[in-house]
Amino acid sequence: EIKKAYRKAALKWHPDKNPDNQDEAQKKFQEVGHAFDVLSDEKKRKLYDQFGEAALNGEIPQTQEGQPFQGFSSFGGGGGVPMNVHFTSSDSSKIFEQFFGTSDPMEAGGVAFDFMSPSGMEGMRGRTMHSSFPFGQGSSMFSSASGMGMPSRKSPSLQKSPSIEHELNVSLEDLYLGNTKRMKVNRKLIDGTTESLEKTIPLKQGWKDGTKVTFEKLGDEMPGKIPADIIFFIKSKPHKRFKRIENDLIYEADINLSQALTGVDIVVETLDGRWLKIKEPYIPSSKHTTRIRGEGMPWHKNNSIKGDLIVKYNIKFPDSESKRRKVANVLENFY
Repeated sequence: EIKKAYRKAALKWHPDKNPDNQDEAQKKFQEVGHAFDVLSDEKKRKLYDQFGEAALNGEIPQTQEGQPFQGFSSFGGGGGVPMNVHFTSSDSSKIFEQFFGTSDPMEAGGVAFDFMSPSGMEGMRGRTMHSSFPFGQGSSMFSSASGMGMPSRKSPSLQKSPSIEHELNVSLEDLYLGNTKRMKVNRKLIDGTTESLEKTIPLKQGWKDGTKVTFEKLGDEMPGKIPADIIFFIKSKPHKRFKRIENDLIYEADINLSQALTGVDIVVETLDGRWLKIKEPYIPSSKHTTRIRGEGMPWHKNNSIKGDLIVKYNIKFPDSESKRRKVANVLENFY
């Protein structure tokens, strides 16, 4: 189908996945988006079928005598000239984000979202795109999609088994530095045998809890049903030093009353093994925090952008009543 072909081609030619060949990748990525844009819009597709690509860019097709092509005005909605639908690289990026639910091709590789409207699909049934569709490599990328057309009738669709979900526990270090996990998937085949598959899951820097990685149709095979998808949900393990909130890391420092009054000098080990020295002249209250910019978790869309490290202070007061009274008596002289 068209959507499956778009998914494969868009992921292959996304510029972010081709850092060594971005110019060519950007061109082909735009061609893929352009082809999908036309195929999924009934009016644009009819316009191209009848008048060619020039008509998509607002040019009025003419006969050999130089007169406007008869019937072209019917596409213009009253003015005789259709809206200019010139396609740009930003358009291809918008289509990608709408289709996958994210602008990040690394995330999109594991999850596919369906944004195609029912009306757009209806307009494609029973139609075949001309083989001269002038989108260069973009057209050949879609060749697997039923000849650029949709069947006139839907064949009876098999019911898909419910997705099988697993929690994948990972450390904060894994999500800070990036890592890979190897998972073994066992499934029953239609012939009664069992198949064991080993799958590699790439853990991208900055991923958050709830990020899902999908292996399509790897569930048990059953007669008359499409095998279920196997979905792994990312879940970070509790960390001994940090708590994550969005892209910030929270560190709680235990200090005594003397440190709160005279100053704090502590060191914190980061997730990549560095040591940060933190100094505060005094801690005015238990609500006081120290924020260190750029020492939090990386942003999954741009790893050079990081959240902050936020240090909170737990002030420990004297544990015996006699000690508390002595401190209180001394402090009374200053208030």
